[in-house]
Amino acid sequence: HAIIAATMAGLLAIGGSIGFLRRGSKASLISGLSFAAVYAYVFMAIQNKETSLEYACNVGAGVSALLGLFM
Repeated sequence: HAIIAATMAGLLAIGGSIGFLRRGSKASLISGLSFAAVYAYVFMAIQNKETSLEYACNVGAGVSALLGLFM
């Protein structure tokens, strides 16, 4: 689970940055970095043994659903 969250965070950050650099799209940059930050939080929550895996996965699923709505 953790590697998926880390990969998503990286890809979203890169994608938002590329959208900004190529087209000057501030919306791409803001949304890409915002979603990347949430996935980074999910990654850290999974790594933290005090946080339940179920909670971290639910946050990740919610973010994935929001990302699906916006795309």
